[in-house]
Amino acid sequence: GMQGANAAFDSLLLTLYTPNGIYVFSHDGELGVTKTGVTTTQLGHAIFITGARNCKAWNESLESILHQLNSSHCQFLAFLGFDHPAISEVTSRISDRPLALAFAGVPLADYSAPERGLCLKKLILSVCHELNMDSPRSSLILAPDHCKGGEVICRSAQLRWRPTSARWFCQFMNIKFDE
Repeated sequence: GMQGANAAFDSLLLTLYTPNGIYVFSHDGELGVTKTGVTTTQLGHAIFITGARNCKAWNESLESILHQLNSSHCQFLAFLGFDHPAISEVTSRISDRPLALAFAGVPLADYSAPERGLCLKKLILSVCHELNMDSPRSSLILAPDHCKGGEVICRSAQLRWRPTSARWFCQFMNIKFDE
């Protein structure tokens, strides 16, 4: 059955941060859901989606990951290119820390995961406001039946390389499907 049937939320938005922009999907409660061992009860599940093994090209792996999302019951909601005005609004700081090759010069690349998560949350709220909507529950989820006044949560992940398995992946963490 669907993992999200007893979820502590009504809709789960996944925000995938990549070198070419930000993709937003409404998750189906099934694709890539994994347990996180003994911490699952306390911290929640993870959603783990990978590109092809031994494919070092991030853009090819991203296409594979997007194909998996689009071929599932997940719903594509938005793509925000880095030229979107809301991005510069939430990323107004400058840093000189070294960046990974794939993310060189890409906004948010040198932020820590918690900092990036906060910026992406602000970004989603900013885009909702731009669309004259009050919250994610009424704008980014385009199909009204996805969210009937219920709770919406948003989790973000960066496209990352895992040397041990020689593949690109994204992992969304701390999702409590059943409470």
